[in-house]
Amino acid sequence: MDHTQPSAAEQTAAAQAATTQPTAAAATTQPAPAQPAPAPHVPTVYSLGQIWVDEMLTLDSFPHPGDFTVAEQAVNAISGSFPVAKAATRMGAQAVIATPMGDGPFAHNITTLMHESGIRHIGPVSTQQDNGYRVILNDGEKKTYIKHFGAETIADAHLYDPVRPETGDVVHILGVALLHSTAQGIRRFLDRPESQPDARQFRLIITPTSRLGDADIDTVRALAAAKPIWSMNRQEATTLADNLGITIDETLGMRISGGFDDRMFSLCEQLGNALGSSLVLRGGSHGVWIKHVGHDVQHVPGFETKGTHIRSAGPCHTGALCAALAHGMDLQQAAQLANAAASLAIQHNRHGIPICPTFEEADALVTDRNESHA
Repeated sequence: MDHTQPSAAEQTAAAQAATTQPTAAAATTQPAPAQPAPAPHVPTVYSLGQIWVDEMLTLDSFPHPGDFTVAEQAVNAISGSFPVAKAATRMGAQAVIATPMGDGPFAHNITTLMHESGIRHIGPVSTQQDNGYRVILNDGEKKTYIKHFGAETIADAHLYDPVRPETGDVVHILGVALLHSTAQGIRRFLDRPESQPDARQFRLIITPTSRLGDADIDTVRALAAAKPIWSMNRQEATTLADNLGITIDETLGMRISGGFDDRMFSLCEQLGNALGSSLVLRGGSHGVWIKHVGHDVQHVPGFETKGTHIRSAGPCHTGALCAALAHGMDLQQAAQLANAAASLAIQHNRHGIPICPTFEEADALVTDRNESHA
């Protein structure tokens, strides 16, 4: 038997060869770790606008210049895009407000309430000034408005660049965003390829303002060309028609037995035809009138309203409408739900400020009506 031992070089070569041979365990392919499924998209409502603080003072009568008077009631509220977005969250949608913000007591109050309401903010924050405020004086017969503009009105054309709606989302444009420097951001947003009417995968809703006469007319015309869904009350509708040079023949709504409903039907029909896009005309407890392109006007009845309120439930109606559309409802279904939400908001008012109900509460009211008419 040959007992010759391998040389040192031979032992080293054998060891190296052994290390290069794959073991059975190493040859087995290990499965890749499971990737978490992407989170489902939450229907989102974006509100492009401004936010400010309202201080509402109820007076017995207006004082003469230089005189002193005491307000019977003082109520503070956050206005602009906030109540619209708050209503959208109450109705089950995710809400995002795109607006300039400031730094100061008003801005701090607004930011706190947005956080508590689950509303996300995107947009620039100025450390140079606070958000603005508005004083509303009400003597029971008429209201007088005094406004101080703040950081919410100052922005450049890139203001709304972070707004990237997905398919089925809703973008709401508050009419005051057409004023001041925020208007250039609106123009840039509307000029995007994905914002064009024939390419748009999201819903676009505009609530104009009674101050539309102060807006840049080219921006207003660009918005009209974008073919949004218009949602407005009678005063805002009349102002919009005047600014776009649309003649409304009010005699068409006058009948021997006619009244408010006939005038609203006529206004909705004429303005809707002139705009060439969908229109929701709000009439408070009377409900809304809807005009689709190429279709007759539909009246969606409102709900009985109980309770005293000092503020309009229009923002609640708009927010609920946007949320319902984001959830996939058609415009008539969304309007019916928004009517119910606005009615309940007035009943649930806090110091005269309408408080939007939950989706479940508004849906129950709609269901009760539908079942009673079945």
